[in-house]
Amino acid sequence: MLEHNNSADPRRRKDLFPPLLATLISDRRAARALSGAAVVIVLLQLIGIPAWHCPFDAALGQPCPGCGLTRALVLLLDGQWQAGLQTHPWAPLAAAALCLLAISSVLPAPLCRCIAARIARFEVRTGFSVLVAAALIGHWFGRLGGLW
Repeated sequence: MLEHNNSADPRRRKDLFPPLLATLISDRRAARALSGAAVVIVLLQLIGIPAWHCPFDAALGQPCPGCGLTRALVLLLDGQWQAGLQTHPWAPLAAAALCLLAISSVLPAPLCRCIAARIARFEVRTGFSVLVAAALIGHWFGRLGGLW
């Protein structure tokens, strides 16, 4: 009897783009923790209590790729879209991802699995999450280089 080699099977190929957001959505505990922490930090900022100082900035004196996102989210929530986008242009995308995490963390488990599966297929096919992460890092390098 011949042994079947799974690594040679084209149906078992490794996907080029891993699903990042779908992985977080699938882990309901992680989704609750991340979205809950984000809500608390943004609410504290809204009432004027800065709750989080970037550890990257504190340690190295340089902003991280997400520095300014909280301030930008607060500006967006306040209806100051132009100021929010100037503070951090990735704020609307971060807000959408956080809303998706928060909503999926309270949905029934079967519906959450369905949403995660659809998002995973989208991410694997398009590489959207990987491209967004790469663009965010590119934006960070531009900011560090003084381009904006």
